[in-house]
This record gives sequence, structure tokens and C-alpha cells, in this order.
Amino acid sequence: MDYTPTRHTVSFVRPLTRLRVGKQKSIFAGTYKICKLAANVPDLVVYEGVDRPIPDVEHFHGVLLFADISGFTSLTEIYTQNSKKGSGADHLTRTLNGYISEIVDHILRAGGDIVNYAGDAMLALWRERRKELSEILTLAVKCSLNIQDKCDNKETEVGVKLRVKI
Repeated sequence: MDYTPTRHTVSFVRPLTRLRVGKQKSIFAGTYKICKLAANVPDLVVYEGVDRPIPDVEHFHGVLLFADISGFTSLTEIYTQNSKKGSGADHLTRTLNGYISEIVDHILRAGGDIVNYAGDAMLALWRERRKELSEILTLAVKCSLNIQDKCDNKETEVGVKLRVKI
């Protein structure tokens, strides 16, 4: 499996190591901001050196999980109609954030890492490090089954059922 961090990602993360507060460099403030940002950046970017040349290709073994949410379009249409009444966008954001956060939480607790979001889908990676590939595969499959059990067929407050296909 090849992974190449984009120039945009690396140029975004690199300056965070040199954050300044006022005229003085603050390690605490910089570290806090980096940690806050790192929670939303794939581990492939956070923990791998940003001093590598760009583009960079790394070869490793791992397991990928692709999760696609269905019901997104119906939900968006209903909330778009409600936005004319003044509340649709907030409710849509809250509903989707809650649902996607639950899926992401399952992935992170199982040792996976979200490497990409694409609309109503996400790509997660379990990278082989200290464990055998068969153990990593077992973690990813168990995570998939947990997601299907806990997150599939969830009914929203407007009656649309959200489903996740893995």
C-alpha cells in the first residue's frame, strides 16, 4: 500500500511546530494547538516526520475499511426544506456530526485511523506495526461488525433512516 501526503497537508502541519504567542514562542500554546489539530489529521501525517521530501511514498502493509453512509441525500433534502423555516442547516449538521462521530469512535477505539473523508463516506486504515497482519484484519472485521450492529439503520428525528455500508 502506498501513501503520499499531499503538499497541502504537509504545508499545513509544518508551521504548527513553530507557533508563537505574541512575540514569544510558547511551547505550551503550540503543543496544545498541535494536539487539537492532530485529533483531526490522520496518524500517517501526524506521527511521520514532516521533514521528508514531498512527494514521498511509503510502502507498508495494512487493512483498509471503506464505510459509506446511505440516507444522506434524503436527510439533506428534508433539512433543506426546513432551512427555509430557519433551523434546517443546524439540525442537519448536528445529526450528521453525531452519526459520523459514532462511527469514527468505533474505528479509533479499534485501533484504526481515519485517512480520508469523501462526502458521506470515509476510509479507515489499520496499519501493520507490531501486530501480525491477521490480528490487524481481525480488529478491522470486528470493528466493521460493531459499526453494523450499533450504527446501521439509525432513525433520525425527521424519520430518515441512516445506514452504513462497509
